[in-house]
Amino acid sequence: MEKAAIRAQSQQLLQQQTDGQRAQLMSRLVQKVTQLPAWQASQSVALFMAHPFEIPTLLLVQIALQQGKTVTVPKVYPKRTMRLEQISAKTRYERSQFGVLEPVDTKTIAPEQIDFWVVPGLAFSADLQRVGFGAGYYDRVLPQTAGYKLGITIQANYYDAASWPVDAFDVAMDAVLVVDD
Repeated sequence: MEKAAIRAQSQQLLQQQTDGQRAQLMSRLVQKVTQLPAWQASQSVALFMAHPFEIPTLLLVQIALQQGKTVTVPKVYPKRTMRLEQISAKTRYERSQFGVLEPVDTKTIAPEQIDFWVVPGLAFSADLQRVGFGAGYYDRVLPQTAGYKLGITIQANYYDAASWPVDAFDVAMDAVLVVDD
């Protein structure tokens, strides 16, 4: 399948989740991620503020802050660039052009300084490939880090192997976590 078809199908499957299912996904995400040795060893983490239809990440952000980790979330800038902004419990947010919360008045952290990444995507595969949203933000940032890269998904959007074209610029994950298994 082409990436565009995978994106459309995966987004539709995510949008079918009820609020109750999303709450369960958020709880399972926190439980599973925080048990990972790579998470426990990390001092700096790159998380993301989820779209309303994605697996909710807000509780994981809060837990990371409570654990004293340096927490960053992406902020999109012109010319398809993305920076990682350090946040705190006092950070203010605004809605971006994509409808996600982005921090206001924060400090940029270089990708090389991040130990652990939770990478958004619409579909992932057992061979550690990812289909993102198609704008290439993470494709440009992930090559700059040696940090542990974790993809998160639901079972319906998890494939045994990439059934889509894998491009030379696609960065493989170190692991993929299926949160509803």
